[in-house]
Amino acid sequence: MLSPMKVALALVGVLASVAHADAPNVMLADLGLHVVGVGYQRSISDHVALQIAAESYTPWTQEDTFFEVQGFVGRVRPMLYLRAQTPTGWWLSPFGQAGVASASRGNGFTWAVGASVGYAWLLAAHVHIALGLGAQYDQARIPGGRDRPAFAELWPTIDGSIGYAF
Repeated sequence: MLSPMKVALALVGVLASVAHADAPNVMLADLGLHVVGVGYQRSISDHVALQIAAESYTPWTQEDTFFEVQGFVGRVRPMLYLRAQTPTGWWLSPFGQAGVASASRGNGFTWAVGASVGYAWLLAAHVHIALGLGAQYDQARIPGGRDRPAFAELWPTIDGSIGYAF
């Protein structure tokens, strides 16, 4: 008897095998470690895509109190697909983001730079799923000093998105 996990993995394999990489555009929901937002990815060559996103920003791993810092950031990243044609396969992606953040003691500027590596699938020719891990240097400049809720630190990052490829 087949387990539900084996059936699910077989279904993903079948769907991925019939998918094609003729989808140069992806509208996506970005579900990262500190961000949740919407974005657009455009393939500009067989192995390179550019992605932009507008994000709600909550650096919960860097706070003493949950939701202590919240804000909005814009993110830009090239997606370098290492072996397969965009938008599928192993990818490497440096990124940068910048925006505004607020905390109990005021509003300030936040930014981050980092890089991630991951894998992207295109299921049933249109469902784009990407997962990745990486590191980022993240900074929030909140008035009133350098102590929390302000920070400037190196942290791990998790990337995840699901979208519609067309």
